[in-house]
Amino acid sequence: MSEVEKTFPSTTSQQVVHPVGRIRRVDKMLISAGVLVFLTSSAANVTLVVENHNLLGKVKILRSQQMTPQGVSLPPLSGVDQFGKPILVDFRNQTRPTVLFIFSPICSVCNKNWPRWNSILAAQKSLSWRPVFVNTGESVTTSYLNSHSLQQYTTFAQVSASTALTYRFFFTPETIILDGHGKVTSEWIGELSPEVTRTFSQSLSNSH
Repeated sequence: MSEVEKTFPSTTSQQVVHPVGRIRRVDKMLISAGVLVFLTSSAANVTLVVENHNLLGKVKILRSQQMTPQGVSLPPLSGVDQFGKPILVDFRNQTRPTVLFIFSPICSVCNKNWPRWNSILAAQKSLSWRPVFVNTGESVTTSYLNSHSLQQYTTFAQVSASTALTYRFFFTPETIILDGHGKVTSEWIGELSPEVTRTFSQSLSNSH
């Protein structure tokens, strides 16, 4: 055997793996893992979207069942004022709409809504509609009524159990417009938005 052969031994019996081949196999594995993660994540997102859609549907149904019945003439509201004197608000021979402002002295969101209601009352000083305030919380004090100038309006310090159930007074604050026949035409739960406050006159007009 020549010296050249001794200096450079033969490699025909060994398999040489080029580094580039290893890199390509690793890249393919990473890509496959990435695709699997993407598909798994996409499937989870689709499932989540479907579950959220179903949940929103159930919430809407539950909420509609707890809101004031619409499309039917409601019976008179009955209760007492702060002095225990009986009050009855009915819709017989009534041509103007009635607006119910539902509140509670311990309702923190109601405190945010009072400026909206006061804005509506100030802008709608007219005999074309009838404002009625309804307390659904604990006993209301004279100082509380005075602080919101409620002495000049029909105000229920407490409504009868039948009225509370019929009108479904479950939320505060709540604003309800009824037409002259006692049918609900508009209803808002929670703090009124500036847009609703600004267009409230139009909502009243639609109730005539």
